[in-house]
Amino acid sequence: MKKKAIIKELENIRKISKMNRKELYENYPFTREFISEDDSIYPALTGLIESELEHLIRRIERNGLK
Repeated sequence: MKKKAIIKELENIRKISKMNRKELYENYPFTREFISEDDSIYPALTGLIESELEHLIRRIERNGLK
């Protein structure tokens, strides 16, 4: 995986941390199933960020750095 691609992925992950409820629902529609209007969105944001980071790490391990 090229370093520029990794940086771009990390920037996209950073954007997740700044999402509000509306953006979260628009970008990740499945979150509506487990986040009600009364719930905090922060546990979901944390879970999404962890998931995206794990996915990126697996891709780097599988493809290596270039």
